[in-house]
Amino acid sequence: MLGFKFESMYVLLYKPQMSDKHTMICRHCGENLDGGDIYEVLRENHPDATDEQILRMAKSYGWTRETPIRFSHEVVVQPDSRSEPEYTECPACHGVNPCAPRH
Repeated sequence: MLGFKFESMYVLLYKPQMSDKHTMICRHCGENLDGGDIYEVLRENHPDATDEQILRMAKSYGWTRETPIRFSHEVVVQPDSRSEPEYTECPACHGVNPCAPRH
C-alpha cells in the first residue's frame, strides 16, 4: 500500500468554488494557501504508482474527476479540551480562523 509523504503536517482539504479559480488566500496576510489538486500532488509524489493506485489514493481523500478537491497549507488545530472549538491557522502569519461546525 502506498502512503502519502508530506513535507509538512498541513493536510486540510479544500474544495474550490467556481468563482475562486483554485485560490485560497489567508485573509490576515495574503499568503497563498493552495496546496494543489490532490490527484496531481499524489502523481508528483508517487511517480512509480499506476494511474489506478493514484486514483484510489485520491478517492480516499474524497477526490473525483467530477468534484476535484485540493490540498491546503492551512493548519487545522484541535485543542485538547473538547469544550474548545477547532480552528485553522495560517502557517505564514499564524492568523486564526474558526472552523465550520461538523455535522
